[in-house]
Amino acid sequence: MKASARAVAVASVAWVGVAVWAIASGSRLGEVATLVVGIGLLATVWLLLRATDRERRRWQHTLDAMQAGIVLYDADDRLVLTNAEFRKLYQLEDGLTTRGMPFEELLRTRVLRGLVPEAVGQEEAWIAERLAQHHTEQGQTFLREMADSRWRRITEQRLPDGSRLGFSIDITELVENQRALDASRHEAERAHQLLHDAIEAMPAAVEIYDRNDRLVLFNLRMLQLYPHMSGRRLLGETFEALVRSALAHGKVPDALGREEQWLAERMQHRGRSSAPRLQQAPSDAWYEIYETPMPRGGLVTVRLDASETVRQREELRAAHDRAASDHALLDDAIEALPDGFAIFDSDDRLLLCNQPYREIYRDSAPALVIGATFESIVRYGLERGQYPQAGATEREHQAWLAERLLRHREPDGVPLLQELRGNRWLRIDERRTRGGGVAGVRTDVTEMVRTRQDLEAAAAALQQANARLEDLSTTDALTGLANRRRFDARLAEEVQRSHRHGTALALLMIDIDHFKRYNDLLGHPQGDSALQAVAAVLAPQARRPGELVARYGGEEFALLLPHVASIMAAAVAQRCLDAMASLALPHGASPTAAFVTLSIGTALLKSQQREDGAAFVRRADAALYAAKAAGCARSVIDET
Repeated sequence: MKASARAVAVASVAWVGVAVWAIASGSRLGEVATLVVGIGLLATVWLLLRATDRERRRWQHTLDAMQAGIVLYDADDRLVLTNAEFRKLYQLEDGLTTRGMPFEELLRTRVLRGLVPEAVGQEEAWIAERLAQHHTEQGQTFLREMADSRWRRITEQRLPDGSRLGFSIDITELVENQRALDASRHEAERAHQLLHDAIEAMPAAVEIYDRNDRLVLFNLRMLQLYPHMSGRRLLGETFEALVRSALAHGKVPDALGREEQWLAERMQHRGRSSAPRLQQAPSDAWYEIYETPMPRGGLVTVRLDASETVRQREELRAAHDRAASDHALLDDAIEALPDGFAIFDSDDRLLLCNQPYREIYRDSAPALVIGATFESIVRYGLERGQYPQAGATEREHQAWLAERLLRHREPDGVPLLQELRGNRWLRIDERRTRGGGVAGVRTDVTEMVRTRQDLEAAAAALQQANARLEDLSTTDALTGLANRRRFDARLAEEVQRSHRHGTALALLMIDIDHFKRYNDLLGHPQGDSALQAVAAVLAPQARRPGELVARYGGEEFALLLPHVASIMAAAVAQRCLDAMASLALPHGASPTAAFVTLSIGTALLKSQQREDGAAFVRRADAALYAAKAAGCARSVIDET
C-alpha cells in the first residue's frame, strides 16, 4: 500500500507539471492535459481519503507540493480538502479549520473580502451566476483574474460520487503575451492601413518596390497614368516587366524605335540619382519621376505631373530670347559709365561688368568670366597680390577673404575703402538687387586717400599693430580660424547674452572622420594641409555678424551661431557636409568614404534653464559622438 501510494503521488505531481506546461502553451494539448490531471487528482484524492492518518499526511504533503491550486467538495458541496497553493490563493486558514465549509459560504467570504475584482459593485448577481456555473452537471474550464491581478485557468470536474474536484493554474504570462500579440497585430494593421490611405491621398502616382525590385504597393493614380495595366495582377511583378509592358503598348514616346536601348539606359540609372527624371507620357503630358532608395532595400517611385512646369520653361525660354536684345542695350549703357560696375546674381555669379571694372582689377581680369563666382574672382586676385590689405600670410589671406565675402554677400549700405597694388584706392558701394543679387560700383579715390595718408600714418600704424596683436592671440596659426581661446571667450559672451535676452544660440561641433588613419597613411605635413582645407571649407559658413568658426583642438572644429534656431542650424550643418563632399579630398584609409568626411553634432542652448557653456558643449559633443556611432559622415542634433 505504501509503495502504491508513493507511485500515485509521483504520478500526480508529474501529471500536474505536464498540464501546467500544456495549458501555458495555449494549445489544444491544454484541454487534454486538464482531463489527465483530473483523472490523476481523482486517484490521488481517493487514496488520500482511504489512507491512514500517517499516509494521509504524506498525501497532503504531496498535494501541498503541487504548483496548481487543488480543492475537493463532497456531494453536499462542502469543502473536504485543499492544498497549500489553494489556501494561499484564497487566503484561507489551514485545511482543518475550513473543512466542511459549504462552497457558497466560501464564495461569499471571498467576495466580501474583496478577493474577486470582477464582483465589485455587483456582488449578489455575481455570486448567483457563479453558483449556477458551479452546479452544472458537466465539468468546465474558465479564466479568472485574481485579487493579485494575476490570471488563472480554473477547472471544475464532477466526480461519479457527486463530489467536485477543482484545480487552477497560473497562466498570467500566457494572457499578457496574448494581449501584447493582439496589440501588435492591431498596430501593424493600423500602420498598413495608414500607409495605404496616405499613398491613395497623394496627388501623385506612387509605387513601392521590394529589394528584388518587385512591386509591393501602388495607388490608383498609377493605374490612371497607365490604364493598360488595369485588370492585370501587378503585385509581385518586377519593374523591368512593367516597363516592358508599357513599351509594348507604346506608352513611352521617348523610347519609340529604340525600345531595348532605352530600357537598358533606364535600368542602368534606376534609383541612382536624387534628381527627378523627366519623361513624356502618351497624352503629351510630362512627368517628373523621383526614385528614392529605402534604408532596408527597395525603392519608392513617385510620378508628379510636370506638364505645367515644362510649359513654363518653354515660355521662359521665349522670354529669355526677348530679353537678350534688352540686355545688349543695357550693356552699352553700362560700358559708358566712367566708374567700374559689376552685377552678380543671387548665386553670387557674375552677370556682367564693364571695361572700367576690368581695368581697375587688372590682375583679376582673366578671371572676370560671365558665370564665375565672386569668391573665385577675389581668390584669383588674392593669389596674385592684388589686395595689399589682405596681408602676406595664408592665415591673413583667409581672414581677409572671409571678411570681404561677408561684406559682399550682406551689404549694409556703408561704402568700403579698398586698396589695390601700387597704392591705388577704390571706394566700393554695393547694394542688393530685387532679384537677390549684388550690384556694385568701384570709384577711384586714389588722390583723396593719398592726401590723407601722411596725416593718418602714425595713427593707422598703431591701430594696425593693435589689430595684428589681437588677431595673433585669437587665431589658430595652422588654419587661420579662431583658436580655442577666442572660442571660449565668445562662447561665454554669447551664452550670457542668450540668457539675458532669451535669444537662440546654436553650437556645431565638427570632427574629421578617421583623421588618425589619414595621418598614418600620408604623414603629418599632409595632415596639416588637410586641416587647412577643411578650415577653408568651414570658414565661409560663418556668414552673419557674430557667427564664429574656430579650431577647437586637433581635428575638431566648432561653429557658434547666435540667433540661430533648430531648422537653420540643421541647414548650416548640411551646408558644411555638402561643401566638404564637393571638395572631395582623397582619403585612402577611410572605411566610410573615398574622401575626407565630417561628423557634426549640434546642440541648441537651453536659455530658459540657464544652461552654462560647459554643459552646452557637452551636449554638442554627445551629438557628435552619436553621429560617429551612426556611421560618420552625417549630422545629429541633440533633441533633449
